Amino acid sequence: MALARFLALVTLFVGAGAVAAPPELYRRAAYESPVRGDPDDLLLLAGYGFSVDDIVVYRTVPDSAKLPSAPSEVPAYSSPEFGLAPIVSSADVPYSLTIKLPQNMRADQTYALWVRTVRGEWSKAVKINDARPLWISPAYVHASDSPASLARELKIVGRNLQPSPGQSTRIRLIGPQQFTGTALSDTGSSATLNSYVVRVPLPPRLAPGRYRIRVNRDGANWVDVEGQSLEVLPDRPPAAEFSVSDPRFGGCRPDDGADDTACIVRAAAAAKRAGGGAVYFGPGTWDLIDGSQPGLVAGEGIIVAAGVQLRGAGSALTRLQRHTEWNEHAATAAFTLVGHTLVTGFTFRDLQIYRPSDRAGPFFQLGEDFQRAASAPDASVDTAAVSDVVITRNTFDRPIVAIGGGGLPINRLFVTYNTFGAYNSALELGGNPYDMIHKYRIDDSVIDYNDFKPGSKLDLVHKTGTIASELGAGHRVDFSGNTADGTSTDYLYAPDDARGWRAAFFWNLNGNVEEVLVSQNTATCTGDKIGDGEAISFDNNTNTFAFHGAPTVVQATADSVAVSATLAARQNDRDVPVASYYVDHWLQIVGGPGLGEARKIIGYSTDPITHVTTFKVAPDWDVVPAPGQTRVAVGREFWQLYALDNQADNRKPLCQKSNRSRRAGGEIVLWAQSADTVIAGNRQYDSDGIFVQQAYVVPEHPCPDCTMQGFFQSFLEIRANVVDGEYDWTTDCSASGITAGVAAASWGNEAPPTVGFGVSISHNTIRHADAQHGGAIAQLDSWTAGPEPHRWPLSDNMIIDHNSIADIDGPRAVPLCGTSRPRIGIAFPDPAIAWRTVLYANSCKHVSMPVGGGGVDTVKVCPSSTPDSCECAQTPK
Repeated sequence: MALARFLALVTLFVGAGAVAAPPELYRRAAYESPVRGDPDDLLLLAGYGFSVDDIVVYRTVPDSAKLPSAPSEVPAYSSPEFGLAPIVSSADVPYSLTIKLPQNMRADQTYALWVRTVRGEWSKAVKINDARPLWISPAYVHASDSPASLARELKIVGRNLQPSPGQSTRIRLIGPQQFTGTALSDTGSSATLNSYVVRVPLPPRLAPGRYRIRVNRDGANWVDVEGQSLEVLPDRPPAAEFSVSDPRFGGCRPDDGADDTACIVRAAAAAKRAGGGAVYFGPGTWDLIDGSQPGLVAGEGIIVAAGVQLRGAGSALTRLQRHTEWNEHAATAAFTLVGHTLVTGFTFRDLQIYRPSDRAGPFFQLGEDFQRAASAPDASVDTAAVSDVVITRNTFDRPIVAIGGGGLPINRLFVTYNTFGAYNSALELGGNPYDMIHKYRIDDSVIDYNDFKPGSKLDLVHKTGTIASELGAGHRVDFSGNTADGTSTDYLYAPDDARGWRAAFFWNLNGNVEEVLVSQNTATCTGDKIGDGEAISFDNNTNTFAFHGAPTVVQATADSVAVSATLAARQNDRDVPVASYYVDHWLQIVGGPGLGEARKIIGYSTDPITHVTTFKVAPDWDVVPAPGQTRVAVGREFWQLYALDNQADNRKPLCQKSNRSRRAGGEIVLWAQSADTVIAGNRQYDSDGIFVQQAYVVPEHPCPDCTMQGFFQSFLEIRANVVDGEYDWTTDCSASGITAGVAAASWGNEAPPTVGFGVSISHNTIRHADAQHGGAIAQLDSWTAGPEPHRWPLSDNMIIDHNSIADIDGPRAVPLCGTSRPRIGIAFPDPAIAWRTVLYANSCKHVSMPVGGGGVDTVKVCPSSTPDSCECAQTPK
């Protein structure tokens, strides 16, 4: 009897311990944890193990470098320092709780939050509003100047970098010398940027060496920028000059119409033999005519060796023009830059009149063709990168492509203060999807303050035209202050050629796009030519997913996960090195415990007997995946991408609204999977608004080479944007507002995973703009709704709060495209695929139907703190 009683007690104790474990919260600063919260905001606390009877406690944090211990008691009342944050939705337990931050909390104050169970257990603390610097730009400066004509200042990019009340954000450099500076502040329409970017002027001179960077926003606590230091290089000595007109190189002269190619090749070779120098082109017009003569490389033109520069007398004085004959035998770049070079002071002109079907090399190619580089006797995958290229203060006059790539990875590229008037595209750096040897990357690069102007390309058959830029990867890339001026006719072949753009700024996933800043860019008339007309597009094109579907975890540890599924052996119709190809891909949890977590794969192995693949990830999981419950996807990722304070304008008479294929233009679109990404402070006029795709696509007919396509959104923040007007309000062929597409393939034997978790749409202003199926803010069935019964939590626990919606009234759009619906403020898809959405404090003025039908277990938080509530006053207006 005593033994039986003892075993019963042990069982009770173990069972109680299992039940009584406090919930685990996502708490790593850059990975899915709560980031910010203003008074009265809604906030998602995600993780695992939550219960409907939990409570949430907050407290001010005096030292943001430390995580405070749990309080000794539950507060009796709520004050600005200590209190309870009411839970407004527990519909998604055990995966999350949604709380409302009390109005008496202080803005920009760092707080700790805990979840306390009814049994008295406390979770570990998570912080909000604490400074989270992630990376810097530029990666280097010189002792007394900056690269690429940039101002002598340093950018620190991250979250919560705005100063606390009464304080200034300060930056400290610790290295060969110490420096502390106060950050500059952006105002007006760019004020949103202050939360994500701080700029600090650097002293006139810094001692060379490496510097640790620290940030302080509250006057007390300093936070390190981890994983990156500022490199200060010695000032560059004056480059030896090798003039193309020097008689020893052939006696070439400008303005004579003769081919100067041979002289340029000889001058570049002399500079190379001297260990470096500047090939100088004096004022006047120089000519490139024969692209097949000796000294050139087929397809790559004139090879500019490392350490050799190209210098003109200024873009208004020196013109280098490529003749039609240059591409007569084969598409050939004018120059190929292998790295460690500077190009400045030119107008580069292309004399060929291009047609949509023409092929020609770019004016500048970054790096050799990847296949030629890989076949070289001394080839090394580890060192095959194009590094330290600066292209600044030039004009590109009608090349087919101004700057293209050979497929090799790129490191420390600076493209600044140039004017581009390319026929097809100015920057074509999308990478080569058939290169299975080199991992495509663009690291520590700056593309700032360039003017992009459209060329004449218009292809009515393939529905394409001139695009400003395309980048296929990114890591610590600053893409800011650029203008895509669709009103310009400067580089059209004829005044009556089609104006505007096919699209402006485009990214694809030939490599990961991580820690990228896209800010303060302007794009006008992006829908005036043809096509989708995106102002800024983040696309899934060339992504490589590892599995046919979303397999279930069979084993997991704190830093690993294992699945029994076959890795795809082919991508883009090419064999891949399966044993290593998926290193640096991302593993995203799309169902079960750990839902929404995303981690980078740093290694993996496959058991030859069981065929189970175990992935090693970094950093560790906050919630360890659960065997038999958690589902995963592996692919490339947009992570810590910030699209901030950009402007897109398609209004008449500035633009023509002459899109020849659809009523579209000016969209900011995220058509790819992402984690911890922000779209904030952007302004769009007569545009397609903001569109985010959330979808799961599996092949209809399984095959060995087939993989799924994922558009998974984890902890995406869409905040403080202005969408004012629609491309064509009158017809249902036009769409705008802020839209989250929701979809999954309707075939297959398994339930589809969750495609959107932790998405927040808050503090945005939408006027006279709605989605194609209705809704200024809409979750839209953008394809099929998964297998029967078409009732799946594809979009889960979206938060929609503090948005201002106005002038969504009047008759339905004219049904030219067959999608006309009533005018709605906040809309849900007809199928049951948007679950547990939380609505609060949204304002609807002159809105025919504030909230539409649909949605599963939608939570409307009432009463509202704002007048003209959408969700708390359902009477038509």
